[in-house]
Amino acid sequence: RALRGHHHKPKTKEYWALKNISFQVKKGEVLGIIGKNGAGKSTLLKMLSRTTEPTAGTITMRGKVSSLLEVGTGFNPELTGRENIYLNGAIIGMTKKEITTKFNEIVEFSGVGEFLDTPVKRYSSGMYVRLAFAVAAHLDTDILIVDEVLSVGDAEFQKKCLGKMSSLASSGRTVILVSHNEKVVLELCTSALYIKDGVIALLNSPEKVVAEYYRTISSTSKKVFTGPLKESISVNSIIINHSKQKIVSITPDEEISIQVKSECFKKLLNIRITMAIYLGDIRVMSMHDTDVSQDLKRGSFVSTFTLPANILRPGEYDIYVGGYQEKTKLWFYGERLKKFIILPIWSRENQEHNIVLIV
Repeated sequence: RALRGHHHKPKTKEYWALKNISFQVKKGEVLGIIGKNGAGKSTLLKMLSRTTEPTAGTITMRGKVSSLLEVGTGFNPELTGRENIYLNGAIIGMTKKEITTKFNEIVEFSGVGEFLDTPVKRYSSGMYVRLAFAVAAHLDTDILIVDEVLSVGDAEFQKKCLGKMSSLASSGRTVILVSHNEKVVLELCTSALYIKDGVIALLNSPEKVVAEYYRTISSTSKKVFTGPLKESISVNSIIINHSKQKIVSITPDEEISIQVKSECFKKLLNIRITMAIYLGDIRVMSMHDTDVSQDLKRGSFVSTFTLPANILRPGEYDIYVGGYQEKTKLWFYGERLKKFIILPIWSRENQEHNIVLIV
């Protein structure tokens, strides 16, 4: 019971957005940073961009830094697009003459030339990002830092941005980017950093880091079985393209073969097994393993599903498996039982044609 006149302040818990983070990025590298929301990715970029000072530790950066963190960062909304180009260049230490030499290239890349003398506060979010990225990428800097703002732009502009970041790295610039789109990390980056709960979970090649990220989120995702038949049938394993790996990576032009190995604990009549493919929370497709219902004996059985090539766009997919008894309408259902990735690249046979799929 509280005494009159005494106020008890709630206890505050100390929270470190990042702790014991230590890594190096060499000149010309493209470092991709991935992790779940709240892991500390954006905080790290803010510290690298010097918009947030670290509570402890030091950051050593050699060269001029240009960053694109949030829509609107670094722009004065009252100034026109033209004025903001010169303002941003002056902030990173460029002379007016140096900015002028890059001016036409920036405007052409951004595609907002018609609105160049309009105050940017009247720009749409897409226009804002187009101009902001064009400025950040074309001014004379040594390090480009980009957060997940490119998701605001359209697919064509995202493709231009990826190409530009790739060419910057080829010319010796350093690029550090945060992305929730792992296919961008796989395609663009030379190394990757997986941040989990404010610490480095893995710093390695993009392929190894993305695989570890998927392995982690796959092992922690819920595998919920529901329905009246959930005690009668269990799904033991799912094999994709003969691979038993926890996360299977597939190119778009590969046919996908999925084997679902299950166990039936008692005889069941008129059963149909169904598989569904989800992209996030959206069901992309579903199919039955047989054209007609079948009787299941007690013991193990295998259901096979085949997806034709070029039917799924690049992304991260989850497999759901269910079954139902046609006469009684009894059913069971299992969510997120297996994860696979459609990569944004074609098979080795087609890579010689320099085809890159970006969606």
